Amino acid sequence: MEYPNIESFPGAAQQLACKIDHVRERKNTSKKLNATYLKAQKAYRENVDAAMCSDNPKGIFSMYQSMMLLAASVIPHKSPQNDALVEFQSCSKGLDTSKFGKSYKDTFYKPELNHAGTVF
Repeated sequence: MEYPNIESFPGAAQQLACKIDHVRERKNTSKKLNATYLKAQKAYRENVDAAMCSDNPKGIFSMYQSMMLLAASVIPHKSPQNDALVEFQSCSKGLDTSKFGKSYKDTFYKPELNHAGTVF
């Protein structure tokens, strides 16, 4: 499989890093895949100026809340800190998590929202 030069597409760095992240934990990953993963993480760190990563599957009341709670209960997350679909550590991977604040004014925002609540 041929992987793109992620430095040419910094907007895609997080998506590629997240997709590769779970593969990298397997023992049978190739050196090329691991190198691509490291490049994705580097591009992500260097190009992300803001992020919104949540750790609360409950979120706010909405038509999606029950679906998010169900998803959080059946998806085999490694951590209880997730937004029902994505773990906080996966979303914030490569970033300084101490920069995440609870205010919507924070550049790195950690809201009390589930995954559906962070879509805009």
